[in-house]
Amino acid sequence: MTSSFSVLLLGASYGSLLATKLAMAGHNATLVCLPTEAEAINRDGAVVRLPVKGRDPIEIRSSKADCG
Repeated sequence: MTSSFSVLLLGASYGSLLATKLAMAGHNATLVCLPTEAEAINRDGAVVRLPVKGRDPIEIRSSKADCG
């Protein structure tokens, strides 16, 4: 049996990176950020680009996370 956590994160800069990773792992992540940032994230989701040695960066989109 696996457990999931509910996490509250302050700030969208690094918070969105961690929130996206947590969401992709099946946890609930809530960001506290400025209204314009919240609107953009709610509308488009967060996009995290990670460098991979010898390849193009990979892209992780929070909108693709299975949050249900």
